[in-house]
Amino acid sequence: MGRRIVNESGKNKTAYIAFAIMSVLILLLGVLIYYLHNVRGNMQSITLTEHGIENTELKTDFGTLLPGESSEYTINFECKDVGAYKFSFFYTAKENSPLGKYVTVEVKNGEERKASGNLGELLSGNVLIATYTFEEATTGLLTVRYVMHEDVGDEAQGASLDFDLRLTVEKIG
Repeated sequence: MGRRIVNESGKNKTAYIAFAIMSVLILLLGVLIYYLHNVRGNMQSITLTEHGIENTELKTDFGTLLPGESSEYTINFECKDVGAYKFSFFYTAKENSPLGKYVTVEVKNGEERKASGNLGELLSGNVLIATYTFEEATTGLLTVRYVMHEDVGDEAQGASLDFDLRLTVEKIG
């Protein structure tokens, strides 16, 4: 009889360990799905050809920006025709917001800054232009980064940014 109690106790420990391992695996799978969703959710793929592309709408929902923080959006492109391309970013405000003047927009290729501008000025009609040269048919990345200034105060409370972003790419060389 004492032997039977020991076996049941060992089975219970094994069941608890198996349950703990399964719980950790489910948690890790959830974190992986969340990470892949965020990375893929902030990326768009574009194919560049001899004539470029026109009027592609890009995602502008980059979440909440707090003072001193940034958010990024990646454009992944496949170049079918070598040469230089001009990327024109057109911003259109859906509503007026005082936050635009506190956000800097940067377009980068890795660590190399291709273009930058103040979002408030871009929303008032200025165009952000970056050039990118492909030496061979390949893939490339541009990162559009939004950086909120650290010195934003009470004017940012309750304010939000809502705008459309269109990208035009044309081959220039």
